[in-house]
Amino acid sequence: MAAQLFFAYRIYVLGDKQRIIPTILGFLSMGRFMASLALFIIGIEHRSLVLFEDQFSWLTTSLWVLSAVNDIGITASMVHLLLTHRNGIHRRTVPLIDKLIGWTIETGIMTSIWALLTLIVFRTMGHNCMIPALLEWDSTDELSVVWIATYTVGVRVYSNTLLAR
Repeated sequence: MAAQLFFAYRIYVLGDKQRIIPTILGFLSMGRFMASLALFIIGIEHRSLVLFEDQFSWLTTSLWVLSAVNDIGITASMVHLLLTHRNGIHRRTVPLIDKLIGWTIETGIMTSIWALLTLIVFRTMGHNCMIPALLEWDSTDELSVVWIATYTVGVRVYSNTLLAR
């Protein structure tokens, strides 16, 4: 959430203090945060990951859709602003703006693709990896760790893209 709000603020500053797009991006980011918080609270109360996946897959799907839409919106807005500011500047600065546009596209597309990849893995391989449940879960349950692995790696993708931008 912090990274997406940071980029929404950056769009606000670069966009001559126009509020519409940064506000929409901020609400998308807050919606993603609220979905994550709800999943966290619900996840603490559930003893079975399989039942959790079955009952709350709609919330998990919403989380990743919000992430992808927000990342695409941030990327498109930043590219638009950089292209707009590219006109009327010194010609020696144009290659620098072009590099910034390239980096913005690369990092924004990376987070969007990762969110969609996690969504696809969750929807198609939900119960594909069969591992007997551990700890306090019912021993007849089976865990699906494929989507959890992509979700965990996705956190690092977000932090790396924040550092790259």
